[in-house]
Amino acid sequence: MQKPQAHGYRSTHTDVARPGTYDVQVEAEQMEDEEHTQRSSKDQERAQRSTQWEVTGEKGQSLIVHILNGFEIEFFRQ
Repeated sequence: MQKPQAHGYRSTHTDVARPGTYDVQVEAEQMEDEEHTQRSSKDQERAQRSTQWEVTGEKGQSLIVHILNGFEIEFFRQ
């Protein structure tokens, strides 16, 4: 999924996962416009994080992925 040019983005999909245990991996990477100069590889902003999510089948259960400035990734369960 590409993040639109904005300060924040939110997408919600509920009740789409069957009960079970899921290994979730999220990777975020900064995408540059062709108009901007190329950065060296050490300056590229990138983050990767994973978690296990236990789905019980309860209605409205969700895993929220929050990517902060600086590419810190947080997981919240609801």
